[in-house]
Amino acid sequence: MINTVLATGYLFDNQFEKAKAVYLENMAAGIRSDRSFSEVVLDDFKHLEEAGVTHPDIEKIKALLTAEGEAK
Repeated sequence: MINTVLATGYLFDNQFEKAKAVYLENMAAGIRSDRSFSEVVLDDFKHLEEAGVTHPDIEKIKALLTAEGEAK
């Protein structure tokens, strides 16, 4: 779980490459038995956007996580 917060922190601190590295390194990992790292991150993004918290690089990370998930 800490890696989801770390990566999002990097993202919102405009450190895209660091955030991307953490997302890529952890996206195959499971958070719980029923949810993957990618699912948790995408859900977190949804909640942030619903609360009005946005960042232009969120769309890049969404595309990355979605594309990698589809490739599996």
